Amino acid sequence: MNKPEISIVLGSYNRKWLLKLAIQSVRDNAITVPYEIIVVDGGSTDGALEWLIKQRDVITVVQHNRGMWKGAQIQRRSWGYFINLAFKCAQGKFVCMISDDCILHPNAVINGYRLFEAELAKGRKIGAVAFYWRNFPKQEKYLVGLTLGNKMFVNHGMYLRETLEKVGWIDEDHYRFYYADGDLCLKMWLSNPEGSTMVSQVVQHLEAKPKEPEFWAIPFNKPCVVGAEFRYISEAIERGHASGDGYFTKQCHALLERELGVPKVLLTTSCTHALEMAALLLNIQSGDEVIVPSFTFVSTANAFVLRGARPVFIDIRADTLNLD
Repeated sequence: MNKPEISIVLGSYNRKWLLKLAIQSVRDNAITVPYEIIVVDGGSTDGALEWLIKQRDVITVVQHNRGMWKGAQIQRRSWGYFINLAFKCAQGKFVCMISDDCILHPNAVINGYRLFEAELAKGRKIGAVAFYWRNFPKQEKYLVGLTLGNKMFVNHGMYLRETLEKVGWIDEDHYRFYYADGDLCLKMWLSNPEGSTMVSQVVQHLEAKPKEPEFWAIPFNKPCVVGAEFRYISEAIERGHASGDGYFTKQCHALLERELGVPKVLLTTSCTHALEMAALLLNIQSGDEVIVPSFTFVSTANAFVLRGARPVFIDIRADTLNLD
């Protein structure tokens, strides 16, 4: 088995829905060199830990950081302690650090890797590559952070592992969370004036989702991710056309026309609009009967009731959830 060139590391606690998006954005990132994913979990209780254990391409380290154990309070550890666990486990020449609420833009990791290798090949003794990032959707522009002396630091980005070890890893004793990353890069700057450089547009934070009540055990719906959806979402944003009738809309038109063998397909903005158009095209009149499933969304009936029709509800099949 090839030794990884890149180790992608992150810490997480009780952010399952965000963590899944972050991990998928790594998988969809078109990384063309061997890599590994390392997640240090603080003992999540929201199902994230159970999900992580099932991910065969993720190395999971569990370090409980909250609650009681054998009658005593578990000692709370700093962010640096958790990230150091991942740093020290990493086998890659380069260590890419992201957060569990981040979405990587397409090719972010491999672009950082290539830039790093190119700079090292020039003889530059850099220790880190900083990634631009933003909080989405609050921030429109991407940024990198500066610490003392206007020195750039890595909030998200890529480190040379040997440099991390050389400067003694993150100071996990004096910083609970904030400033630890800035302090790490300052140590790199002190050990070598060429300690950091940067690469463009790669990471965006997602807004934190309010904690859901525990009784929401069965979600109303669940997005199905089967391929490169996250890459396509990022590509749509990069193209500057995230609304209807854009590049991907036209791709869907062509696919459906080809698969259905019809001359023209147009997507609607919703299933509700599609049903209302169907009612108009069928010339539904007052007094008409329309058979609809009893297990459905309200728009299924509303589209025809609005034209005076009488909905007749019938049962559905348990195996297909369609009309019986």
